Amino acid sequence: MPNTARFRDPDATSSDRKKAVALHLLGLSSVVWIPVVPSLVLWLITRDDSGFVRDHGKEAINFQISCVIYFVVGLVTLPILIGGLILAGTGVLALVGMVMASIAAKDSEYFRYPMCLRLIK
Repeated sequence: MPNTARFRDPDATSSDRKKAVALHLLGLSSVVWIPVVPSLVLWLITRDDSGFVRDHGKEAINFQISCVIYFVVGLVTLPILIGGLILAGTGVLALVGMVMASIAAKDSEYFRYPMCLRLIK
């Protein structure tokens, strides 16, 4: 049975948690091609506030970049019919992942998205 325990940050303030939640949910607020821009702007402004905010910001941005890549792959493969499955899967992955990450951030927990390319270290 996999270990589902998450690490908590007891030092995360209410403000840190709110910023982390916003970093994840901002990806849902923009069009498909640029979901990373609002989160990137907020992260650049707040990344030095705490390690908790920095970690959630990097994870959210990496995931949003990953989703854009998966979306483009889905569009390219649309003519061979597998693209529809990729697009639908990407949409579900993005929605469920961002909601789960936001809940974890609200609870002062660190979160790792599945199928995320970790481009920002």
